[in-house]
Amino acid sequence: MPNTPIEDALAHARRSIYLSNRFVSFLTLLLIPLVLGIWVEKAEPPVIGALMFWSVILIIFAIQTFVFVKLDRKASEDTPQLVFEYGELVNLNERLQGYATELSTSLGNTVAAEQLGRAWSAKQAHLGIFFEMKVGTVAEACASVIEPLLGQAGKIFGWGYDDLWTVAVYRWDDTKNHLLPVWWKRASEHPSVGDPRAWQNGEGHCGTAFMSQQTLFTEDLNDPSAFNRVRPTPANVRDYDHDVYRSFATVPLTIAHPNGEIRLGVVTLTSNVLGRFGETNVSVAEHLGDILAQALYLDRLANVESPS
Repeated sequence: MPNTPIEDALAHARRSIYLSNRFVSFLTLLLIPLVLGIWVEKAEPPVIGALMFWSVILIIFAIQTFVFVKLDRKASEDTPQLVFEYGELVNLNERLQGYATELSTSLGNTVAAEQLGRAWSAKQAHLGIFFEMKVGTVAEACASVIEPLLGQAGKIFGWGYDDLWTVAVYRWDDTKNHLLPVWWKRASEHPSVGDPRAWQNGEGHCGTAFMSQQTLFTEDLNDPSAFNRVRPTPANVRDYDHDVYRSFATVPLTIAHPNGEIRLGVVTLTSNVLGRFGETNVSVAEHLGDILAQALYLDRLANVESPS
């Protein structure tokens, strides 16, 4: 595979620095002393005379001194510039490689998002029939919507084998005045067991997103400015919270209605790894929220029309 222009420039800069140092060393340490040694060996002082002999010695010494100073000065002027240019090229190459990685990741995210969008369009088209025909529970409907996302989560959110991730859907219960879990899934090594916690209106990132009706996300929940806004009540704190819930995205589940918005609940995604959620991928979570809101609303309608 041919080198890129930047790689060729880096190779040329390295070669220039190397040859410059070699040339100075060769002239000052090898060539001139060698010429002087050969002349001393071949010269016959009694024949040429002491004056001529020492004159030549002094001339060679002067030439050597001149060459050394001249080349040393040139090297001191050229080598730092070459080193500086080399450093600039290295930095430029690293930036370009970073841009290439970001572009590749962005393209991968786009492809994954398109595939997910097609899957969700198919799911959304069948939600009405799902609840009308009572094919399954609302938890099963949520699972069918979220499973395609979990299949693309590595590309969209960067989730890896070391992520202690969670995805949970909460529905607001008017009788208990809490957000109660409807469906959830966790990484196999996640320390949380049993049902997720219930949240009051305005409590934690789930309750805060529900109360404000705004998507909340952070790259690091341990940042005091983020944690103080979504602090849970003492009874809802767990020992592992600061270790496993480092980044999150929480989306309110809301349906527009002629009489006003109907607040249904929230969906939240969390990870123990910093920076999993940001401007580039939180829109996927919001799209998920739109579909889940429709599922919760259709389930409510089905239960109202046909109470069991």
